[in-house]
Amino acid sequence: MEVRQVSLGEIQLCDALYPRQKVDHIHVLRLMDALKAGVTFPPLRCDQNLRLIDGRHRYEAYRRLNVPEVTVCIDPVSDDVDFFIKAVEANITHGRPFSPYDLTHIILRLSEDFQYDPDTIAQLLRMPTERVGNWLKRRVAVSPALYKVPLKASFLHYGDKTIPPEVEKVNQYSRGLKWIHALDELRRQLMDDALRASLINLLAEDHQLREALQVFAENLLHLIHQATKVSKKRKRDERGRH
Repeated sequence: MEVRQVSLGEIQLCDALYPRQKVDHIHVLRLMDALKAGVTFPPLRCDQNLRLIDGRHRYEAYRRLNVPEVTVCIDPVSDDVDFFIKAVEANITHGRPFSPYDLTHIILRLSEDFQYDPDTIAQLLRMPTERVGNWLKRRVAVSPALYKVPLKASFLHYGDKTIPPEVEKVNQYSRGLKWIHALDELRRQLMDDALRASLINLLAEDHQLREALQVFAENLLHLIHQATKVSKKRKRDERGRH
């Protein structure tokens, strides 16, 4: 593959073909610390039009540190399907593992949009063939409008069932158990005065990260509110049965 230096601004993000459902801002902070310490990362991987195939978290770290130029490997693709497959393959072989929610979206896209058979999907994702069908049965619900709804960890009991619209909304806006891990990581970092000062400076400069954390807080409060309502309803129902 061709390797060359390009301006960071020339690289195009293609969220519609990005196999992960979100950028992990805690991971980006760790990469930023590594860059500040002088660590050199492997080249980003782009197609012939400089659409980013692999290296989104590294890209975010470069962008937040205002790195003007980066090294990229050019890996030509034939179409969007080829782009998506290469992005999945790259993330399977290195970097952070896909979350279960990421894998659910990937399997759904491969099977529904690209019409891949279970054997091909299993080979791509390096899992047993029988696990592909079981995965979708356990982690996908059906809406009343008959479209498929990927489920997050707190809502797996709706697997292979019809999910009520109000529950679907909570499933959509909650971030599952990863919110807990991210919140705990942030809590631990804020206990360190130097890291807290660094984070304040970072937030002062990066409005996108501020907005992401604001959304995080709002969605977490929404989830707590919904959970409180469900808990109260269950208690009322239990008292009614007795």
